[in-house]
Amino acid sequence: MEIRIMKKILLIFIGVIFSCLIGCKDDDKGIEWSAEPIRLSGQILGMNENEVQTRFRGGAGVGIYIADTDDESSGNLLNARVSNKKFMQSADGLVGDPLVYWKEKSRIEIAAYYPYLQGMGNILNACLFQIAEHQEVSVNGLSAYQESDFLWARGRADFQIEPVSLEFKHLMSKVVIYLKSDAMVPGDMVGSEVSILGMATKAKIDLAEGMVVAEGEPVAVVTAEENMQKDGFEIVVKAIVVPQIVKKGTTWLNIKTLGGYSYTYELPEDWVFQSGKQVIVDVSVESGECHVTVGEIEDWIERGDLVVGEAVEDLPVFELYDFYNLNGVQGLVIAVDETGKHGTLISLDETLTQWCTESSLLIAEAYSGDDAQENLNEILKVDPTLEKFPAMKWCMDRNKDGISGWYMPALNELKDFWNLLYENTDVINDKIIATGVAGATAIKTDYWDTNGYFSSTLSMADKVRSLNFSLFGGVGVSLLTQDSWGDVRAFYKF
Repeated sequence: MEIRIMKKILLIFIGVIFSCLIGCKDDDKGIEWSAEPIRLSGQILGMNENEVQTRFRGGAGVGIYIADTDDESSGNLLNARVSNKKFMQSADGLVGDPLVYWKEKSRIEIAAYYPYLQGMGNILNACLFQIAEHQEVSVNGLSAYQESDFLWARGRADFQIEPVSLEFKHLMSKVVIYLKSDAMVPGDMVGSEVSILGMATKAKIDLAEGMVVAEGEPVAVVTAEENMQKDGFEIVVKAIVVPQIVKKGTTWLNIKTLGGYSYTYELPEDWVFQSGKQVIVDVSVESGECHVTVGEIEDWIERGDLVVGEAVEDLPVFELYDFYNLNGVQGLVIAVDETGKHGTLISLDETLTQWCTESSLLIAEAYSGDDAQENLNEILKVDPTLEKFPAMKWCMDRNKDGISGWYMPALNELKDFWNLLYENTDVINDKIIATGVAGATAIKTDYWDTNGYFSSTLSMADKVRSLNFSLFGGVGVSLLTQDSWGDVRAFYKF
């Protein structure tokens, strides 16, 4: 009887404390808190009510600053109650984790940005951001072009149960370039690498005002492919750039064709790239010279394709060694985070090929043991077509028909997998075969069956670091000449 009474008293005590936390007046601070969490609803500028609301990429998050204000004056975001908190997409709008609650009958000021950047704190007027120099590639399964976008919103709202609507706009600038040539052979521009030169890629952003200042030295930005919207042109490319003024006389454009020709264009006057604007440029290569026409400069607004992603709650959950089969991507799960919604795949198939077709003439400084993207970038500098790097090309050729994210793993990531394989050889290979996918093959674990599986990492002596089971037990790293033949499997981030 005494135990039941004590339990009852304890439950009443807990209930009183909980009520005070979420709905009662805080005597120390004089704050009356609501039980309603602050929820946000984000849209990109240019979308109307009949279009789908923006879904921010699962796992990325939106950075939020919230200041309380009780009158018509602006809240002081520099002393915000919420400073650079990560809000995540949910089925109930963008919400904080843990939740952030309204004060009763209050008004709030909000500044929001995407993608979320850690370590910002209350440094509201000096957010540092950098666009990708290679926007044609994927980084850990994400489009480098899309990850160069920076969205920003500012708003005010009174206490409400419904999500607070925020309209995001682009703070960077977008360039779209249409190209054609008078070459005897049609399609001379097809497959060209188009780079924008002479522009800083770093930006300092004032999140309170949405102002952008370019910083750093100018570099080259390799453009990404765009969907053709005009007749009479061979290719169209795009890039996201930092708003800035590029001076007259700057070599601004460099075109390298698959045929080995190179064309450049020098600015005849200062060019201004404005925040939130999109500029259309037409380029015609005639008798080896670039003739450029600047078309419309208009507001950069979305017309269909949204920020890539889905609600975090809607993502399926996976466990180690599960068969991943979503949206045209198939693989075996070899690493997974604590949520089970993000991780790494290994391809079900493999190929036997050379790392490089030449042993000494092509020197790519692909030395990173941790960053597969850095190694890819170094190889692309040597051969943008990857034709002379067949192992890397085999991995990257899987990125087609709307699929992106496959890559050739760097040494340490590959080593982590091979250590896992050493402990679970039969389980992993049985799981691969059990998928029943055409071409699915077991990983070779007999020392005599393979020279090793290639990583994208070279030694300082320019030998390829490859993985295999050692004759003496455990996992061994082999150093192979670049023209050696070996096996390769692609990795994929989900």
